[in-house]
Amino acid sequence: MAHLNPRVLRKQAIVYNELVANAVALQTVADQTQALHALRRRGIEIPAEYLAHLSPYPTGRVKRFGEYPDRIHAESMPPYRERPPGSRAALAPAA
Repeated sequence: MAHLNPRVLRKQAIVYNELVANAVALQTVADQTQALHALRRRGIEIPAEYLAHLSPYPTGRVKRFGEYPDRIHAESMPPYRERPPGSRAALAPAA
């Protein structure tokens, strides 16, 4: 096995950590979007000024290295293609 440069290893660790952080943020956005659509279908409207405070990035009780499972057994959800009730913006047609 060839000797690995410590600089290269540090750079790889940074890139990996950024990738994990972005994956977690993306899943959080998907979960939040799904929950908001479910609320809207139940007739619960959330004011835009409240939605402005939502963020996919945790701000409290953050574990520096986290506890991320190495195997995830989740069923992927199809993208939300319907217009939510009461929305005014047109969605792009499904490809």
